[in-house]
Amino acid sequence: MGGSCSSEPAQAQSKAIDKQLAKDQQMEREVNKLLLLGAGECGKSTILKQVRIAHDEIWKNENKEMEKCRIYSNIIRGMVDLCNGVEQLHMVLSKEMEEHAATLKGVLKEKKDMDVLSEESVTALKALWSDDNIQLAYQMRNRLQVADSIVYYMYSLDRITAPGYEPSNDDYLNIRIPTTGVIEYKITIKDAPFTFSTKPEMLLKESMDTYCRLINDMGMFQKVQLVITSVVDAILTDRLKSMGVDMR
Repeated sequence: MGGSCSSEPAQAQSKAIDKQLAKDQQMEREVNKLLLLGAGECGKSTILKQVRIAHDEIWKNENKEMEKCRIYSNIIRGMVDLCNGVEQLHMVLSKEMEEHAATLKGVLKEKKDMDVLSEESVTALKALWSDDNIQLAYQMRNRLQVADSIVYYMYSLDRITAPGYEPSNDDYLNIRIPTTGVIEYKITIKDAPFTFSTKPEMLLKESMDTYCRLINDMGMFQKVQLVITSVVDAILTDRLKSMGVDMR
């Protein structure tokens, strides 16, 4: 008798847990999951940025200062990459340009100038951008590791360095930061929950099975939508269909 009474609270607790698990599973099934795959620099992060710009006002307002730091960092790093590219292309900067390059390399090394661009840094950037060899290196950037956004930021440098500057949507979209891990971004759009996920490794260097397992972890028997920005999308799509993933 006593044993029966003592088991009633445990049974009630077990039922409550089962009920909550069933509720959580139902909510999870209602989530629209989008997995973005592709080679590096193919635009996976840009898609996430566009979603945030269109649907996440809170995120935009809370991250303005952080994005300014990233923009300044992109400008400095982009110009340093061009300076290094001049050397890789067996060209030579003048002594004056070398001094400007050294200024920016010092800033990048010490990370002391990322929350603001000093007057010295702006002077160095403008001088280097006007140099013929730097311009030639940019034109030959397909042979170098140089972000294409540097030209956008350099043409906007006066606006970006003006007092009271706030990043525009285009400024934000042009930020280039390597993805170093699996990114998951959750947002509700018109009362519908969405989860966006990206994976950083280059699709061409990863086995298809790795991506299929990743999708399986997200819920193979749930509807998973993919945005595949790679020339091998057809191969991956066929592999996923063979696993039973709903690709509609």
